[in-house]
Amino acid sequence: MAYGQLDDDTRAADTDYIYTKLGVRRDWLDWGETALSVDFMWSHDSVVAGNEGFSWGLAATQVIEQYNTELYLAYRRHEYDVSGFNYSDIDAWMLAARWSF
Repeated sequence: MAYGQLDDDTRAADTDYIYTKLGVRRDWLDWGETALSVDFMWSHDSVVAGNEGFSWGLAATQVIEQYNTELYLAYRRHEYDVSGFNYSDIDAWMLAARWSF
């Protein structure tokens, strides 16, 4: 969990954010360790006074010890709101692998 604040006299409002992440790592499969996590981030006044940002994500990592490989799958949603503008939310997916040799 993290909290941050920017105290800047040149801005109309101070920026602040909160980030939190919760996860678990277990050996559910014979292949190797599995890691699952969820995280959230809230921000206020990050660009202009009165804006609100929110992001959340899910992530999974699977180790395959026999092949020195890790598989990654993640999803993240970004939302941003500011008075007078209409921004679309963003959905991002990630699928990756890492092979060590």
